[in-house]
Amino acid sequence: MGNNTGVILELKGKKAILMTSTCDFITISRRPEMFVGQQVDLSNPALARRFKPMRYFAIAGIFVLIICSVLFYQLLKPSSVFAYVDIDINPSLELSIDKKANVINVKALNSDAAGLIKNTNLKNKSLTSAVRIIIEESHSKGFIQPDTKNAVLISASIKSGNEKVLDSIVSELQKTDFKAGAKSIKAEIIKVEPTKRSEAVKNNISMGRYKLYKEISNSDGNIDIQKAKTEGISKIIEAYESHKQDNNYHTKQKPVQEIEKVPDMPIKSTDKDTPVNHNSKKPENKISKNSSNKNDRSDNPTKESPDKKEKYNQGSKPIPSEHSKNVHNTDNKGNTKNNPSNEKKEENKR
Repeated sequence: MGNNTGVILELKGKKAILMTSTCDFITISRRPEMFVGQQVDLSNPALARRFKPMRYFAIAGIFVLIICSVLFYQLLKPSSVFAYVDIDINPSLELSIDKKANVINVKALNSDAAGLIKNTNLKNKSLTSAVRIIIEESHSKGFIQPDTKNAVLISASIKSGNEKVLDSIVSELQKTDFKAGAKSIKAEIIKVEPTKRSEAVKNNISMGRYKLYKEISNSDGNIDIQKAKTEGISKIIEAYESHKQDNNYHTKQKPVQEIEKVPDMPIKSTDKDTPVNHNSKKPENKISKNSSNKNDRSDNPTKESPDKKEKYNQGSKPIPSEHSKNVHNTDNKGNTKNNPSNEKKEENKR
């Protein structure tokens, strides 16, 4: 078949559909002598070529098939794991969740958990709903006793993504009131570092039990990894809380370091009207000063010069008083002598 030839595949009305040697589909005007299977020379100008719809339909169909395949794959593709949440009652199991806190996968970590989730569908449920179902199933199967201390340990660890999203998920769990039957049950909710989770996986233990074991073992050497796996979760939580209280007590009892005393700084007067006497001195102790002076004088007597003695004797004569004057003006018999000055005073008075 030449490059300019085609075979008639269908005669429809006034049109003839042909397939060319290059597998293209074309339509040409139908002639009376045409029949299906006829080879037509397309180089004949009398045969007017028209639009080739079949080729474009095939290409469009291929694109539609590709798009549908991609969409179908996206719908069937499982969501990526955002975080892991372990639940310990005494059955221990692991939930894988996405960013919307919906359960993607469930994994039993011990034989009790395997029997617990055997007939329970937790996939595509919200995390809080899944935890409620697990607690209710544990209560119905006797893992949670009504007359004993019961507790649930919920631990969360991020795989990849924003840590704040995990914080909001944990906060939502902390606000939720979980119940076993009609009785509320205590839930201890903690976050675990990815490295701690990896260590827990290697030791075949839930990451919540492993983290509490590591915390308690720092102060209690009686607990080991095997005991952490088999011990009741209520006892482990109690030991963990006691450990935290001891740490808080020792933190409060730490002695406060003494602050070095800062020397007193001079206070500046803010009153401009009040003058400050910079030459003011503290009053001295007069008694001690005088006593010290006396001791000094008694121990070290000073020698006076003869000239000073004469001056002292001349200038140290006592001043006569009125009484002494009267005494000197009396005679031996006790009669008062007339003083000329006194007589003059009396005459003047007269």
